[in-house]
Amino acid sequence: MSLAAFGHLPSGIPGCPVPFSLHVPKHEVRGLTSLVQHARIAVPSYYNTQADPTTGTFGVSRDWLVNAQQTWTTDFSWREHEEYHNKFPNFKINVTVPSDGQVFELHFAALFSKNASAIPITFLHGWPGSWLEFGGVLDLLAEKYTPETLPYHVVVPSIPDYGLSTRAEEDTKELTMEGASEALNSLMVALGFDAYVAQGGDVGSFLSQTMCGLFDECKAFHCEFCSPLVNLCLSEIMALTWTSKYAVFDRRPGLCRSEYFHHS
Repeated sequence: MSLAAFGHLPSGIPGCPVPFSLHVPKHEVRGLTSLVQHARIAVPSYYNTQADPTTGTFGVSRDWLVNAQQTWTTDFSWREHEEYHNKFPNFKINVTVPSDGQVFELHFAALFSKNASAIPITFLHGWPGSWLEFGGVLDLLAEKYTPETLPYHVVVPSIPDYGLSTRAEEDTKELTMEGASEALNSLMVALGFDAYVAQGGDVGSFLSQTMCGLFDECKAFHCEFCSPLVNLCLSEIMALTWTSKYAVFDRRPGLCRSEYFHHS
């Protein structure tokens, strides 16, 4: 099923996304396959033959590495995965963050709705990972809804400095959680969303919390990996003195917006 109908950008947006299609040159695919094929796997030892992947005892087993090497060089098809990547509407967009003027070239996949009441939501992946962590979610939404009935605008970026999302100062300047959050908020604003929800796991959890704490446009967040402070109830958090190492910013405004969103 073609998902191109979900790729129509909202009208009148301030940003200028351009369609993107992933294609890794054949020589790079062959080069990586050759490296994997010729990689030397350690000789059998007590530790790498007794490794238990179910418990993590002794780490990765030798058998697993041998099987992974064989699978990659004989069974794995990068082009099939590339085709899956490209079946979703993909875009790239340049955003300039207000705080320091850094320019980010951000990649994102999206399912845009033609429903006037659709809620914008961004899904943020973890480390190490990619936006494809949410491929199954996009598949389910595309199967259940049409562009006319989809109740969400779904934006799934490659988070900054990961894979397809880059910046000019990537090799000279560290990117902080706040900086990455500002870039992602700028992405949502560039798509015309002055009110949206953020969801994330792992690093994406911290990004979603940071976005909701720092930017008024992010009205609520949902995360799968919570720091100790977020596990407290709202009243406990509101009463805290914000000196914890986990509180690099004041989360209370974002938590209040999430609480209001939840009950409204």
